Amino acid sequence: MDRLTVGGAVLDRIEETVDTSFTAEGFFPAFDPEVLRPHMPWLSPRYYIAERGALVFSMHSWVVKTGRHTVLIDACIGNGKDRMPRAHWHRLNTPFLAGRATSSRASSTSTGRRTRIRAPSAATRSTTACCPSWRRGGPT
Repeated sequence: MDRLTVGGAVLDRIEETVDTSFTAEGFFPAFDPEVLRPHMPWLSPRYYIAERGALVFSMHSWVVKTGRHTVLIDACIGNGKDRMPRAHWHRLNTPFLAGRATSSRASSTSTGRRTRIRAPSAATRSTTACCPSWRRGGPT
């Protein structure tokens, strides 16, 4: 787990899995390995596996704690979903969520409300990013 502090907020990264099945060439059609060469000291092996040309992707969630709120930003793969052609993601059945329920990160001041936050679609992303009501908490 990684922890960041931003102002008065504490952010904990909770890793679900790491995936190295994506090649840089397959992910970025115009990929040129020579561009990465000067960056290998910090890229490899944490972010890039040069021998295989593989990108290292972390699938994780964030727990954000402020003085008043605890928010889970769930950006993981998730269980029981159709994820083909990624066979190793397809219909996952991991204890990730159960582990979060018993985690010491759970807040004793939680209101018990759950809100699923979804990223805006590409069509609405630019309008929601600048919308004052969205910054104040968004639609109810």
